[in-house]
Amino acid sequence: MGCRAREEGAEIRRRSRCAWGILAAAIFAVVPNALADEPPVPWSGGGAVETPFEQFAGQQASVAAGRPVKVHCNGATDWGQLGAEQRFDPVTVWGYVVFTWDHDAEAYRPADYMELSEAACWYLDEYWRAPLGEKGKRCRTATQITFVPHRTRVKVLRRVKVNGRWRARVVYVTRTMQSPVSIPQFGTCADYKNRIFALQTISHETQHLAGVQDEANAECNGMQRLGWFAQRFGATAEQGREMAGDYFHDFYLVKRPGTPYFLPTCPDPGA
Repeated sequence: MGCRAREEGAEIRRRSRCAWGILAAAIFAVVPNALADEPPVPWSGGGAVETPFEQFAGQQASVAAGRPVKVHCNGATDWGQLGAEQRFDPVTVWGYVVFTWDHDAEAYRPADYMELSEAACWYLDEYWRAPLGEKGKRCRTATQITFVPHRTRVKVLRRVKVNGRWRARVVYVTRTMQSPVSIPQFGTCADYKNRIFALQTISHETQHLAGVQDEANAECNGMQRLGWFAQRFGATAEQGREMAGDYFHDFYLVKRPGTPYFLPTCPDPGA
């Protein structure tokens, strides 16, 4: 099932995120094991507990939405239950906001929170905790060990003749030694695309919390703010622009045309 907004009765559920060409089903199988030794996970305690990540993400979303809002992270089980209740695919959908009809205003009003999947929160939390040097596209992907020659003075025991007799003496000599040196290898971060997709998820859903109902406008506006969210998570302005531009060129222009999320006049946020 593709991502879509469905109107039923008094509610419009904004389902904004479909997985970015990844084996999304595998994410839900791998994430719990990967996080086994990394407490607390963003969804710890369920809906009764606001984790440090949920608090941080909610603060950023509140600034972007212009009003106090919250971010709810859901583990795989809870997300699957929400999918069954709301009738969406819990694998491909990464987040949504519920709009409810306001009889007094005669308009749909967004809830004060967004619901995010385990995958979205996992990648956002991972990005939040990443070292400052790995907030952009490049990360340290490996380490190469090489040996570098260098000359050094060392003590050796030598037999020397003193007053006609051989005696042992400590003397200094210069020798060439080989020392191991670690050379970091850099490349595209392993989770780069998923990080960008997660950032666009929270940015897009924040647009809905700000009152934007139309999916195309929420997607376009969200992309323009993707770099801002990246900076709030620790990226530089340049890194944020690059991430937004990569989402625009590698996903938006490839996957969104012909869907309710595509706005032909949407500008490149990385330009």
